[in-house]
Amino acid sequence: MAEDAWNTRDPERVCLPYTIDTECRNRTEFFTGREEVKAFLTRKWEKELDYKLKKELLGFKDNRMAVRFEYDRVAGAMA
Repeated sequence: MAEDAWNTRDPERVCLPYTIDTECRNRTEFFTGREEVKAFLTRKWEKELDYKLKKELLGFKDNRMAVRFEYDRVAGAMA
Protein backbone atom coordinates (compact mmCIF):
# COMPACT_ATOMS: atom_id res chain seq x y z
CA MET A 1 0.00 0.00 0.00
CA ALA A 2 2.85 2.42 0.78
CA GLU A 3 4.38 1.79 -2.63
CA ASP A 4 1.03 2.45 -4.32
CA ALA A 5 0.59 5.68 -2.35
CA TRP A 6 4.05 6.91 -3.39
CA ASN A 7 3.23 6.25 -7.02
CA THR A 8 0.21 8.58 -6.85
CA ARG A 9 2.68 11.48 -6.37
CA ASP A 10 0.21 13.06 -3.95
CA PRO A 11 2.29 14.50 -1.07
CA GLU A 12 -0.79 14.92 1.15
CA ARG A 13 -1.67 11.23 0.86
CA VAL A 14 1.87 9.92 1.07
CA CYS A 15 2.89 11.84 4.19
CA LEU A 16 -0.12 10.78 6.32
CA PRO A 17 1.44 7.54 7.66
CA TYR A 18 4.57 9.45 8.77
CA THR A 19 4.54 10.54 12.41
CA ILE A 20 4.53 14.23 13.25
CA ASP A 21 8.13 13.90 14.52
CA THR A 22 9.42 11.48 11.88
CA GLU A 23 13.10 11.72 10.92
CA CYS A 24 14.02 10.97 7.31
CA ARG A 25 17.04 11.10 5.04
CA ASN A 26 17.26 11.26 1.27
CA ARG A 27 20.88 11.02 0.21
CA THR A 28 22.46 14.09 1.87
CA GLU A 29 19.20 15.82 2.80
CA PHE A 30 17.73 15.33 6.28
CA PHE A 31 14.26 16.44 7.32
CA THR A 32 12.06 16.10 10.39
CA GLY A 33 8.29 15.97 10.66
CA ARG A 34 5.37 15.32 8.37
CA GLU A 35 5.34 18.87 6.95
CA GLU A 36 9.00 18.62 5.89
CA VAL A 37 8.29 15.22 4.29
CA LYS A 38 5.42 16.81 2.37
CA ALA A 39 7.62 19.71 1.20
CA PHE A 40 10.38 17.30 0.14
CA LEU A 41 7.96 15.16 -1.86
CA THR A 42 6.45 18.20 -3.55
CA ARG A 43 9.93 19.36 -4.67
CA LYS A 44 10.92 15.85 -5.71
CA TRP A 45 7.89 15.23 -7.89
CA GLU A 46 8.18 18.57 -9.64
CA LYS A 47 11.41 17.20 -11.19
CA GLU A 48 10.93 13.41 -11.32
CA LEU A 49 7.99 12.82 -13.60
CA ASP A 50 8.48 9.45 -15.30
CA TYR A 51 9.54 7.12 -12.52
CA LYS A 52 7.78 4.41 -10.57
CA LEU A 53 8.88 3.61 -7.03
CA LYS A 54 9.49 0.15 -5.61
CA LYS A 55 9.94 -0.11 -1.83
CA GLU A 56 11.36 -2.96 0.21
CA LEU A 57 11.43 -3.16 4.00
CA LEU A 58 14.91 -4.30 4.98
CA GLY A 59 14.34 -4.53 8.71
CA PHE A 60 13.12 -2.84 11.84
CA LYS A 61 13.88 -2.66 15.53
CA ASP A 62 12.12 -0.65 18.23
CA ASN A 63 10.93 2.58 16.59
CA ARG A 64 13.35 2.53 13.62
CA MET A 65 13.21 0.86 10.22
CA ALA A 66 15.33 0.58 7.11
CA VAL A 67 13.66 0.78 3.71
CA ARG A 68 15.22 0.32 0.28
CA PHE A 69 13.86 2.54 -2.48
CA GLU A 70 14.32 1.71 -6.16
CA TYR A 71 13.14 3.85 -9.04
CA ASP A 72 12.25 2.42 -12.46
CA ARG A 73 11.66 4.48 -15.56
CA VAL A 74 8.00 4.16 -16.58
CA ALA A 75 7.63 2.22 -19.83
CA GLY A 76 7.00 4.52 -22.78
CA ALA A 77 8.21 7.62 -20.94
CA MET A 78 9.95 10.30 -22.97
CA ALA A 79 13.66 10.78 -22.32
